[in-house]
Amino acid sequence: MQLSQPKFALQTTLFLLLLIAAANTPAAESAMSSGERQSQPITDFNSSSLSGSGFATSNAVPTARDERADRPVPDDLRLFHIPLVGKIQDIGFRVATGDGGKFDDLTQQAFFVDFRLPWTWSPWTNVTASPILAFETGRFSHSSENRYFASLGPTLRLAADRWRVPLFMDLGLSPTIIDGSTYGDHDFGTSFNFTSHIGLGLRFGQSKNHVVKLRYQHISNGGIDEVNPGVNMIGFDVVLWAR
Repeated sequence: MQLSQPKFALQTTLFLLLLIAAANTPAAESAMSSGERQSQPITDFNSSSLSGSGFATSNAVPTARDERADRPVPDDLRLFHIPLVGKIQDIGFRVATGDGGKFDDLTQQAFFVDFRLPWTWSPWTNVTASPILAFETGRFSHSSENRYFASLGPTLRLAADRWRVPLFMDLGLSPTIIDGSTYGDHDFGTSFNFTSHIGLGLRFGQSKNHVVKLRYQHISNGGIDEVNPGVNMIGFDVVLWAR
């Protein structure tokens, strides 16, 4: 099964960038009647002094008040001030390679964005658990052949930020769409697959905002098709920006 758009992953990335750009787009102001809206800007004047029967004002020049300075800057992904998902947790890049079998020379290059959802709990002392919505897009390379992909799915992060060495572990499963099912003489079965993964990460630096992670992932179609060889890959994540 082949997708009609071989480079749909690029379109998906552009769509994500448009959403992020919309996060900084101020919402359209609601329409107001001419009686409720004044055309003159709001100005600040110094207090006037009363002298005799006349009024004397200071020589200060009135300045217009910029109401935009009072607007809070959103730190989550919004579309016209409507929150879509939680706050951005990580933005980074991954390289991975097959760990053996018929796809041992398969490699992956991916760009990912993790969104922290608004829930958290503490299953053990000094360990917090929080759900993350993980988006990634990139390509699989096999010899001289490239297949582009995009995936979106949940990840559970167990973090021990209060430990002397702040470690965390990720467990996740994401539906994955690839723009083809064959790699040379090898058949992946379908273009729709699932990516399950486990990762071990480390935060370091003065603000603990530098992150590296080792990831082990399995990609297969889950038995949707009779042809389902699956592939195991070992990857290394470098986080370019972290909260």
